[in-house]
Amino acid sequence: MDGKRERGSDETESSTRSDTTAATAFTAMTSPTGGQILPDLKPPDERKAEGYYKWLPSRPRLVGTTAGDERWVVLPEFVEEWRESLVRGLFAIGPHSIRDCWEAGLCGEVQDALSDLPWTSIDVFRMGMDSPDYKDKPVVIWVGVETSSIPWPTVAKALRACRGLLDARNMHDVECEIRVSQVQRLAGPPLVAPTPHFWLPEEYSLQSISTTIGQSFASAKQPDIQGTLGLYLWPRRAAVEDPPMWALTCRHVALPEKASAHPDNTLYCRRNTAQPALDMLIPGSKTITNALAELRLATDAIEDRIQRNEQHHDDGGNLQLYQDLLAKYSALKKTFSAFEPLEARVAGHVVLSPPISQGWAGPLPWTRDWCLVRMELEKFGGKYPRNVVDMRAHGVLISTAIQALNPHPENKFKFVYPSNGLFPLTGTIPIDEMTKPWMLDGNGHECILVCKHGSATGLTFGAASEVKSIVRANGDTNMEWAVAGLSTNDKRFVPAFSAAGDSGAVVFDIKGRVGGLLTGGATTGVGDHIRDVSYVTPAEWLLKDIEETLGQEVKLV
Repeated sequence: MDGKRERGSDETESSTRSDTTAATAFTAMTSPTGGQILPDLKPPDERKAEGYYKWLPSRPRLVGTTAGDERWVVLPEFVEEWRESLVRGLFAIGPHSIRDCWEAGLCGEVQDALSDLPWTSIDVFRMGMDSPDYKDKPVVIWVGVETSSIPWPTVAKALRACRGLLDARNMHDVECEIRVSQVQRLAGPPLVAPTPHFWLPEEYSLQSISTTIGQSFASAKQPDIQGTLGLYLWPRRAAVEDPPMWALTCRHVALPEKASAHPDNTLYCRRNTAQPALDMLIPGSKTITNALAELRLATDAIEDRIQRNEQHHDDGGNLQLYQDLLAKYSALKKTFSAFEPLEARVAGHVVLSPPISQGWAGPLPWTRDWCLVRMELEKFGGKYPRNVVDMRAHGVLISTAIQALNPHPENKFKFVYPSNGLFPLTGTIPIDEMTKPWMLDGNGHECILVCKHGSATGLTFGAASEVKSIVRANGDTNMEWAVAGLSTNDKRFVPAFSAAGDSGAVVFDIKGRVGGLLTGGATTGVGDHIRDVSYVTPAEWLLKDIEETLGQEVKLV
């Protein structure tokens, strides 16, 4: 795309200042050659504003774009039903100069250009059609704002400013788009050991009370606010025979504002047993309620079928099958009923959580939102669990997972589906590698392929951006590792990578390395708070901060 072309518009603005450097390009509103930037820029009409992103999980509203009418058009529903070529989504950037200059200065200049907007996030992805041709999915600086009720001259000024910065770097193929988006932090008897055989359909519910990571995690003070148990951690050098075992999650999961003993967002540290404990539950109340409701419906339906067959004395040979099935579901219902009382789900208590704030790794701030929970070993049958992800997710076929994680035949590293369905996590993804893709997607383009298992959306697959997003929340502006959902079944709509309840889950790659902790995402804030972009705190930064705050080294097992 040519950054100097006209982009269908009807508004003009004058400028009295000349453009001499990239830093002044956005204030002068002129191109490097002295011509006015985007002289015909105009706001989108209602149909375009509502339908421009209809293919994204949260369908955010478009506020403005530097691309005008030359990007893809909003087609009628009946046309899109059969246009398979219009599979759209967010994709990794691949080879592009923006990867080198983003953190070297461009991201700061973009923030200055957007200073008059109530922006919430700045992401960088390729956006468009799932095609082998990069031209079908240009690189987009994707800006989220709190509301669409912003005066158009203010929006136009910001778009022209960004266009000037890009043109000054000869990045005429990069666009800037603004949409409405919020950044949200979404939040008994022994647990069941993961079975070594493959789940039967009626046994999938057992995953929610197993010892694998990715379980729903909730504060006993606010059991309906669920997050996810991310990782198990241990002291690297244990001084006692039975060292403590910690679970890692987000602070806003373990200490939600309404239930927090520290609503003023201060350091929480449980120093001795005389201090009241902040108990954590596995599973959360929503999970156990939903599981029991489904099991009761299933047993009622099976009992009804058995009664009908007995009345008609003609079961077609299926009566014994139904009776066996009823026995299985009744046993499952009994297992889950034991977890119904709140006190039966206490799995541990919070021991350490710094305030939600900015962490620092060199010059870059990141979101500091973590909590350590000391787990009760009795809840795990007296055995230390391992960091394993149960890949046998309900609704995700084994063949689907294998295909999604092995998208291109030329990839040197191949994902091997574990024979028992349990994928172990060991080590972390280095920060430097997050900007250097080593895989190819189905189109042969460079990508960073990742996965996560959260309590809300289960097992999902995603593509991470090679440049970090800028997120503004609670008065802080931080860098985040951004991940977008990845389609696994050729659907026209790419699924979300995460939703409310997934905060605290860890993101990992096909080598089993932990990339980071999921802390939030960009969403319109409607429905189930599905996220168009998910934000992750890199594990390398996070574990270093945990060790410095805890005063000892930790390890993953």
